[in-house]
Amino acid sequence: MSNPPFTFPFGSMNVLLIGFMGAGKTTVGRLLAERLDYQFVDTDDLVVERAGKPIPRIFAEDGEAQFRQWETEVIRSLQGRAQHVIALGGGAVKRAENLPLLKAVGAIVYLAASPAELARRIHAMPGVRPLIDGDGAKKTLPEVEGRVRELLAERLPLYERAADIVIETTGLTAEQVCQEVVRWLGSARVSAPQSPQSPNPLR
Repeated sequence: MSNPPFTFPFGSMNVLLIGFMGAGKTTVGRLLAERLDYQFVDTDDLVVERAGKPIPRIFAEDGEAQFRQWETEVIRSLQGRAQHVIALGGGAVKRAENLPLLKAVGAIVYLAASPAELARRIHAMPGVRPLIDGDGAKKTLPEVEGRVRELLAERLPLYERAADIVIETTGLTAEQVCQEVVRWLGSARVSAPQSPQSPNPLR
């Protein structure tokens, strides 16, 4: 798909990175923040701080619904920040109420990758991922790819709907992906993101 132009005030805006787990949001986000001299924030880390427990325990003890609720609260708290690179959890686009909140925060960059590439990256990660491994037993690479394809079929339209630009990361290093984001940011024109229409003020 073509990447439409996005306009923003570069001196004050935020850059949000969305995509499936394994897309490189955290790694690229840290590099991008350093390149732009911005602060870096990972919403998964903020959810962990809010819950007082790691993500696998949140899913095991509180369930995905509670995790998503805390995630939305964290996204609401981002309003008013400036000059941040923000890595979003892979499922942050699942809740419709999150999209206008995210759009109000800054430019949304979707880091895309093929299911095979995502599965390879996820399988190489230490530990387990609740939405991939389920019962906690480490899955084989073919099993991981099957689960990735299942989840991505649901999320891909949501990622593409939310994104201001799509950057394909398959076969690229984190540094190369960072450079692609910087190149796009440098070509964008200046205009402020729109605030969401919500009865509840964001804090």
